Amino acid sequence: MDLKVEIFIYVFFFLGAFFSLIGVVGIIRGKDIFKRVQNSMIIYSLGVFPILIVLSVYNFYFRRTQAFIKIIIIIIVLFMIMPLLNSLLIKRSYYSNEKERKRIAVDEYGGDKND
Repeated sequence: MDLKVEIFIYVFFFLGAFFSLIGVVGIIRGKDIFKRVQNSMIIYSLGVFPILIVLSVYNFYFRRTQAFIKIIIIIIVLFMIMPLLNSLLIKRSYYSNEKERKRIAVDEYGGDKND
């Protein structure tokens, strides 16, 4: 294998694994659903995406066209679907907590009072 390709593969793979680990720690430590969804997008964009790029480069280098095409299709599908799914998850969690937000009213001076 060419040294440039091998360095590219190792660097991107370890960067993807590192950011996936950071995202998992963020999901575990996240206090609310919004922080956890943000960390899941970190796992997707900085973790899984580079690893899939590495797999596609590896398969392209060894002329495995069928596997290369499948990985490219997976990348395209994930690129289109993951932001939509996370957006729907955030919207659903926001509206499910709306009842709790309506119970607390804020007066014009900024103090909270319960109904």
